[in-house]
Amino acid sequence: MQKQSSLKPPLVPDPQCTDFIVLCEPFLLGGDSPVWRFWCPYCRHHHTHGVGEGGRVPHCTDRGTPNPYTRNGQYYLKLDPRFA
Repeated sequence: MQKQSSLKPPLVPDPQCTDFIVLCEPFLLGGDSPVWRFWCPYCRHHHTHGVGEGGRVPHCTDRGTPNPYTRNGQYYLKLDPRFA
């Protein structure tokens, strides 16, 4: 079982766009590949995506129910200001 990140998953609507904003922490995947990571409250696992702000398709879309933390089938990643 994966250990939960220290980040609380702030998946909140952004009035400026149609996606939910996800604040991420920097993480080294495999020890040397930089990615952004966050804890997903929907599937209760970490998700990793390539570094960079922008829209992403969630990895947990195969659960049989719509992911309530997405709009238009994606969410919007931003780096948590604590790591900037």
